[in-house]
Amino acid sequence: MSSVYIRSIGMTDVGEHWERSLVDLAVEAVLKTMEEARWPTIDLMIVANMMAGRLLAQNNLGTFIASEAGLSGVRSMRMEAAHASGGVAIATAYSLIRSGTYRNVLVVGVEKTRDVLAEDAVEALSTSEDAEYTLMTGANIYTIAGILTKLYLARYSARYEDLVFFPVIAHANAVNSPHAQFRREISVKHVLNSPMISDPVRLLDSPPLSDGAAALLMSEDPSGSIARVTYSDYTTSTLRFYSQDDPLSIPTLRSSIVTLREGGIEIEKVDFVELHDTFSVLAAMTLEELGLADAGRAAEQAANGRFDLDGELPISTFGGMKARGFPAGASGVYQVAEAAMQVSGNAGKNQVQDAKLGIAVNLSGFGSTASLTAVEV
Repeated sequence: MSSVYIRSIGMTDVGEHWERSLVDLAVEAVLKTMEEARWPTIDLMIVANMMAGRLLAQNNLGTFIASEAGLSGVRSMRMEAAHASGGVAIATAYSLIRSGTYRNVLVVGVEKTRDVLAEDAVEALSTSEDAEYTLMTGANIYTIAGILTKLYLARYSARYEDLVFFPVIAHANAVNSPHAQFRREISVKHVLNSPMISDPVRLLDSPPLSDGAAALLMSEDPSGSIARVTYSDYTTSTLRFYSQDDPLSIPTLRSSIVTLREGGIEIEKVDFVELHDTFSVLAAMTLEELGLADAGRAAEQAANGRFDLDGELPISTFGGMKARGFPAGASGVYQVAEAAMQVSGNAGKNQVQDAKLGIAVNLSGFGSTASLTAVEV
């Protein structure tokens, strides 16, 4: 089976792009990627997106983006797996290249959420959950996060003041991240004093609404590559929040770890993790499910500096979902691009010392889909 390399990446800044369309953002990321790789022949383009059909009345993104980017005639498709769309698109490209089906696959993640009312964007973000069972009650991803946070704090006698070190870490890393939406530090006090969103979750403990696009060229050809993808796969389950015996577990991640080990990669040896840290409780649950922190201890370890950029296990090295920003369907592509920057030594002031192996964890909702990608030098 073919090895899989990342030959080039391209990203737009994450933020509020009022003056630009979804296609504009995607084309910018594509052109940066293609120019860096000197315009090789593309066999397939996969566009990761969650909400364009609902928010912008625009589907068929593969055709439109390929045409506008000068790739008319290239096979193209859209991949949708809610917040995990980007990670699933990368896993699909990885599988197609490994099997020998295609040589060069361009993965593009793009999302545009700021051209609509905030309540409409929140409703669209929340379609990662069951519309008939969960959303019809008036719940959304923010209210679910509040429930899970209360469960976590009660079960482990954890302190919310420790749990919110996750957004503090993310913002500290975003300060020197050129593509991050929020390039400013915050403190625990800032989080605790920010408006309540869903008790006990505060505004600064929740993901922003963001626009952005990221692209990367995945190839069997190592020429000029910046990184190698040594594992990429995803697992799905029932909508886990209400259907699992333990709402604080993420069975899809547990399954991913099994296949990761079968692929010869030891999770304990990773140098950094690009984390799906949309909410602090989800960051803690993910680290614990991966076996990178003991159950109920992740918040305390975050407070003690273990996950800082210069700590034992750096996380969210360019700001994560919280501070880099959360263009939902594109987020998984940003994560893998950032991981490639780390292992190639091109992370600038965000460089993790001696980074050789990193993983990107991209979740749908609260884990109904879990994508995990390993990137090495």
